[in-house]
Amino acid sequence: MATGLGVLTGLIMLALNGAHDDAPRQARAHVHGMGEALVVVEGESLFLEISAPKANFVSADGEAITFGASTELSMSDSAFPVSADDILSLPNSAKCSVSDVTLALETVDGGHDAHDDHDAHEHDDDHAEHDHDADHADHDDDMHDEHAHDDHDEDVGHANILLTLEASCSAVSKMKSLEFTLFETWPGFENLNTTVLTDSATLAETLTATNAKIDLD
Repeated sequence: MATGLGVLTGLIMLALNGAHDDAPRQARAHVHGMGEALVVVEGESLFLEISAPKANFVSADGEAITFGASTELSMSDSAFPVSADDILSLPNSAKCSVSDVTLALETVDGGHDAHDDHDAHEHDDDHAEHDHDADHADHDDDMHDEHAHDDHDEDVGHANILLTLEASCSAVSKMKSLEFTLFETWPGFENLNTTVLTDSATLAETLTATNAKIDLD
């Protein structure tokens, strides 16, 4: 898009730091059902970024987005699983053309779960330690095979998807609102903390399946 990288980065940081300050940033980082959206409209360019747990991106039929050996998917890929209409509805009057959509897989720290498990093991009865040591070799063999097959899936349990969309809208002045269709595409989304930056305003709203539209006026 036309926005310089430095300017866009500054806008993104401003929006993420300034919007929805009632919730701690870390608490919003990986909460199933929740997501963060940033929309930047500058001139005729529109940029959308959504960050949310991978678990949110599951269709009503139970179909999840898979990355295989890659950590990034692009609209140019032949088997790209997402269309722009799956994410949001751009008004026809704005005459928008989507130039790119990407999905990037980002693993997040699963330290909280690991800490809970660690504490639980520390409070187990001491007599369990002997059984654990006796079975350690067999356990390692079993876990090695399981790890080889399921390592990626385990990581996905503590992963975010970063979705980006870029579009050019020749009649952007007629874009009075944006409606997010992702709530229908992926019912796992419950709340989307949304920030919109335009040439004249900064807007922030929490969207839901029953309130999926944000007005730009």
